[in-house]
Amino acid sequence: MGFISKITTYFSKDNAKNNASDSQIHFAQGVDFHIDPKRISRNVRKIVTRLNQANYEAYLVGGGVRDLLLDKEPKDFDIATSATPEQVRHEFRNCRIIGRRFKLAHVYFKDEIIEVATFRSNHEKQTDAHVSDHGMVLRDNVYGNLEDDSW
Repeated sequence: MGFISKITTYFSKDNAKNNASDSQIHFAQGVDFHIDPKRISRNVRKIVTRLNQANYEAYLVGGGVRDLLLDKEPKDFDIATSATPEQVRHEFRNCRIIGRRFKLAHVYFKDEIIEVATFRSNHEKQTDAHVSDHGMVLRDNVYGNLEDDSW
């Protein structure tokens, strides 16, 4: 089985959907990293759960995951999802879309901001160019799926 197939199976949509409850988070089917779910921000768990319930893929990613695995205190948490920034905004009243070229969703809570990024794809697949008459890139959003984003 190839690396991408393993990653896709490891983080399958059904697995994430069934396991992203507020009381317990499983990182992958049959794998236990011994990370206490209470160390993951309650707000992050809410976002992942709500996006999964709305039939989007959503995963905790980035340095926060690294820090948890190294038993360090995460500085912040990031989420990658199949939902576009506009779809994330539709799910959360407390969301703002930021960026001109590379759009991201920031979900605001009283004491924390969670960055939610849409899965990206390679620019070569882009068919609708968003470039000014002078060649400046105006928009840099080429959405993809989990496999595209992992590359």
